[in-house]
Amino acid sequence: MKRIRLAAVVLTIFMAFASSAQSQFLGQLETAPTMLKGSYSLGGYAGVYDDAFAVFGGFRSGITDYLDFGLRLGVLNYDYDPWEDESGVVLGADLKYRVLETEIGDPLDLSLGGLVEFSSVEHFDRLSIGGYGVLSRDFCFESGRVLSPYGRLNLRMERKSWETAGRDKDHGDTDLEMGLALGVSLELTSRASLVGELQMDEFDGLIVGANFYID
Repeated sequence: MKRIRLAAVVLTIFMAFASSAQSQFLGQLETAPTMLKGSYSLGGYAGVYDDAFAVFGGFRSGITDYLDFGLRLGVLNYDYDPWEDESGVVLGADLKYRVLETEIGDPLDLSLGGLVEFSSVEHFDRLSIGGYGVLSRDFCFESGRVLSPYGRLNLRMERKSWETAGRDKDHGDTDLEMGLALGVSLELTSRASLVGELQMDEFDGLIVGANFYID
């Protein structure tokens, strides 16, 4: 009963902040269940946002059956006014711990975790550190394929720094931000799935890609 109440609270928070959420470039791109110990996944993704575009890859590995970690690295093209079409890097890492399991009768899958993300172009840097919760639910088709809608809410401290013309990065700002990601994963086979995700904030965007699994 306590776990059901926890799931209801997290779902309420998702809905409460849906209209005012902030998000990150690398997104969630996976459902709540964690990787099993000794299992791995590789992913490739592309994100299109307001004034930005990113292409990145991901790696994920199970530490235990209820805890996994992920790494992502890619390139980012960011049109930051008054500079134009600046390219740079974006990288991130996270830990995820599974709290609720539909396999044992819980209404939803729920995991909680911590994250860090850093993006840098020539005139603008952004560093985010925080935590998140992700909810999902699997729906199985007669064909055996699985469709999994999911949502992630993150709460993080975000540090931004930027430079003005002819000077070093001499402006900075640190804020507490919230971010929302809503997506869906479609399992094609036991080894591959497609994923699409919507993010909403100053960088409203859409991320699409694929995940490949290795035991």
